[in-house]
Amino acid sequence: MTVGTAAALSTTDPSPALQSASEADQATAFEAPPVGEAPWQLLRPLALGSTLASGWTVAALSGAAQGSCVVTLRNERGRNHRIHICRNGGEPQGLVYTDHFDLLVMNGGQGDLPTEEGLAQAVAELAHVLAANHAAATPLVNDLLSHAERVDRFAATGKLL
Repeated sequence: MTVGTAAALSTTDPSPALQSASEADQATAFEAPPVGEAPWQLLRPLALGSTLASGWTVAALSGAAQGSCVVTLRNERGRNHRIHICRNGGEPQGLVYTDHFDLLVMNGGQGDLPTEEGLAQAVAELAHVLAANHAAATPLVNDLLSHAERVDRFAATGKLL
């Protein structure tokens, strides 16, 4: 996993969510969900309502649509941020990326807006979970596009929100 401009959690310290996962959860095989079904297996052991760094919680997860899945994170003040999980096509553009995934904070900027440190840490923790689950996620990765491919295909239609 690599981090853009924000500090990330140490890759040597497993996330608290990973430490609490049971071996049975880690061993469950990932099956590609039908389009539109949220791939919760990819975020295991996280679930709806799980708390990440700095009090950010997992508020929603979409299935693959327009080349990405969207994780909505909510903070204690009720502010939401949409994190697009795209395929890392070799030129990641997100705040954090793994060998297979590129995580983009969709905040209306062009990569030039600052990201709050607590949100950056929550996204980094999310990336740790994705990296741990990537080996079993090959079917889903095939449904994702890189951010550049998504911009080429969908920017004019406004479907990148």
